[in-house]
Formats: sequence, structure tokens, C-alpha cells
Amino acid sequence: MEDGRLGQVIVNLLVNAAQAIPKPSSKTEAREQTVTVETRSDGQTVEIVVTDTGAGIAEENLPRIWAPFFTTKGPEVGTGLGLSISREIIERAGGQITAESPVPGADPPGGARFIISLPAAGRTEEATPSVSPVPRLVSKRARVLVVEDEASLARALSEQLGRVHQVSLAPSADAAMGMLAGGQRFDVVLCDLRMPGMSGDVFYTRIRESDPALAQGFIFMTGVGFGADVERFLASSGRPLLEKPFSAEDALSAIAEVVSANSASARGSGA
Repeated sequence: MEDGRLGQVIVNLLVNAAQAIPKPSSKTEAREQTVTVETRSDGQTVEIVVTDTGAGIAEENLPRIWAPFFTTKGPEVGTGLGLSISREIIERAGGQITAESPVPGADPPGGARFIISLPAAGRTEEATPSVSPVPRLVSKRARVLVVEDEASLARALSEQLGRVHQVSLAPSADAAMGMLAGGQRFDVVLCDLRMPGMSGDVFYTRIRESDPALAQGFIFMTGVGFGADVERFLASSGRPLLEKPFSAEDALSAIAEVVSANSASARGSGA
């Protein structure tokens, strides 16, 4: 498992833990609040445990916290993508992540505990990931625009995706706007969210206003710790997200799903 992906999961859990700790309304109500991170291993499995003394998770919500966009927080805090993505990352690495609340033995009762369990180094091949199988790739060759300012990633995507699709590269959203203004047409836009100049969300908003059909072909890319503002945007746009680093298989699967959904929508509308 890559360090960046595991780091992303831990950051998500730490942010959730910090947000779960209530602010005291007066000095008399103040008590020490903590967030702890522990690691342990039996040689076969490594566990990372994040525990907080916050408000905890209601029993009826425990099975639902892994669902995309489910959240008990207000819209100004987040939209619930973090846990869903964290679970996918861990399961793809052959591990599992579980939650319990209240924390057993907590005094006073409450808090939440998240336990990440991963195969120890050198035992990855023995683990069986429990995520759903990758969707079957559609046979249609799509016109894909990759909008990515990181040149090495853009080249790698072009090489890998180009084996299946017709791929064009744009180093910025401004460059992509120029290509579209020049009459180039695309079925899918694989777009980084954070770029110098025009950001991916601003680019998408402009395209949604000028070409709603193309906006339905957007797939966003972003890295570790994207924050609540990005979560809110993703929730409102409803577009798929690829978390860096991702595999070519992940990207091809996302493209296949978007192309299939848009083709079905076009047939349904008689276009």
C-alpha cells in the first residue's frame, strides 16, 4: 500500500475526530478532550487505531457512516465523502476498517474508535481485497480530454488511457477552454481539481453553463486532504472522483461508467 493513500485515510480520521469533539459552552463544562493514535501488530496484521473522546456516533448511524455523502454534520463542515473513500482505499489494499461507538470502557461514556487492519509488509499477496469487482469496460472508444498540470501524470495517463481511448492533453483549464473554443469535441473530461490559474471546479462550472452535455462527462482528480470545500462541490456536482494516486484500471473503469451512463441518457432522450 502506498504511503500517500494510507496517509490520506489517517488524515480523514483525524479530521473527523477533531470535528467530533464539542466546544465547551463555559469554563465549568470544560474537560480534557483527546484524540489518540495507536499502532499494534502480531506479525501477520498491522492495526492503526484512532480514538476520540467526542460526541460519538449514534447506534442507528454506525452502519450508514460508510455510505458516500452520508453525514450528520452541517453542510458548512463536510458532506461525508471522507469515510467512504477511506474504506475503499483500505479494502483495495486488502485490509478493513471498522468503527465502534461508544468506545468500550470510556469514562464518561462516549467517543468513537476507528480500527484500520492491514496485512503486514510482505503479506499483501495473501490478502483478498473485499471491494466490489471493477466494472466491465465498455467497447466504445471515447474522446478523452485530460486536464492536468502535473506533466508526468498527464503523460502517464495519456499512455495508459490511449491504449483504449483517443486522448488529448491540456496542461491547464485555460488551455482546455481554448481547445473547446477551437471546436474540439470530447466525450469525457478527466480534470484535476487543483491547478494554477483556473481551478477544476471553476472550469466545470463554466462548462456546465455553456455545454451541459459535456459537463456530464467530467471526472475529477484530486490528492490527499482535499477539504470540506471540495467535498461540498463534489456533492453538488454529483461527478465521479479519482483520488491520486490511482491506477489506470481505476481511470478506465470511471470512464467506462460515464460513457455508458451518458449513452443511456442520450438514448432515453432520443438524441
